[in-house]
Amino acid sequence: YDLDVNIASSADTGSVVVNGYLRARDQNSKQTVQIFNAGETDSVYVKTKSNVQVVAVSTPTADTVSLGQTGIPMNVTVTNFGASPYRVNNVRMRFAIGLYDTVLTQSMPDTIYGYQTKTYNFTANVKNNSAVGLDSLGAAVSGLDLLNGKSSSVSATGLDTLLILS
Repeated sequence: YDLDVNIASSADTGSVVVNGYLRARDQNSKQTVQIFNAGETDSVYVKTKSNVQVVAVSTPTADTVSLGQTGIPMNVTVTNFGASPYRVNNVRMRFAIGLYDTVLTQSMPDTIYGYQTKTYNFTANVKNNSAVGLDSLGAAVSGLDLLNGKSSSVSATGLDTLLILS
């Protein structure tokens, strides 16, 4: 026989033993037969779903930039706090006041495996028509949990600042 097993979201994680229980009724004698433990058990490995978060945004070589400045490195660090691998389809920078052209230097899609962290690198150019002042930097990530097939996106703001001068 083939049986389907449903795993509750509150289930224990790790290796879980799957055991069977059988209750049947003999059509001739009308007696109920019960078997409480399977002759052979099996196990499944239960993982938590992916739990992706933007944990850091940085501008490693600059705290201050000027209008029209080019080639500014920016980094976004993303951690998967869950066990299921997460396919990253898109990473983008988010800014409070600044206008930039940004280019992600890695190709997409990418995979962040369970309990792993990856850093995505950008090169940014400050547009000449950007606002000036203290800019707040953040990032957004979107993708897919490779275990359950569900799409998700996360974002974070205020993880770093960059002063834009005219």
